[in-house]
Amino acid sequence: MKYEKVQSICKAHYEHSGCRRTNCRSDHDLIDGKRIEQLVRWSPGGMSDYDSLTVECKVTGGHILWKIVMKPEAFAKLSPTAPIAQTIPPRPFSYEDEDLLKVIRHMENIVGVTVSDRFVKRK
Repeated sequence: MKYEKVQSICKAHYEHSGCRRTNCRSDHDLIDGKRIEQLVRWSPGGMSDYDSLTVECKVTGGHILWKIVMKPEAFAKLSPTAPIAQTIPPRPFSYEDEDLLKVIRHMENIVGVTVSDRFVKRK
C-alpha cells in the first residue's frame, strides 16, 4: 500500500533523533518559525524595529542554499561576561547549507538553544 506525504512535521526527524521509517508519511522539510525566532535570545525587545537575523534562500541552477545571518542586535542583552558570550563568534556571523534544518540546528548549537528551550512558550 502506497501512502502520500502529509503536511505535518516528522517529530523524530525534527528533534534530531532520526527518522528510521522508510515509509514515513510525515514531512521532513517543514520548519516551525518559532524555532527560528528562538535563535534571538538576547535581542533588545520591545516593539521597535530591530534587524536581529536574516534567513536567505538562494536558488541557482536548481541548487538550493539556505543561509542564516545573526546580527549584533540579536545579542544586545547578552552580557559580555556571560560564559556563552565567550563561545559565540564575533557578530555578524552566518552559516549556510542545502538543508534549512541543519542550518537552524547549527545556529541553535552556537547560541545555546536546547531542545527544552524550543518547547517553552515565550511571553
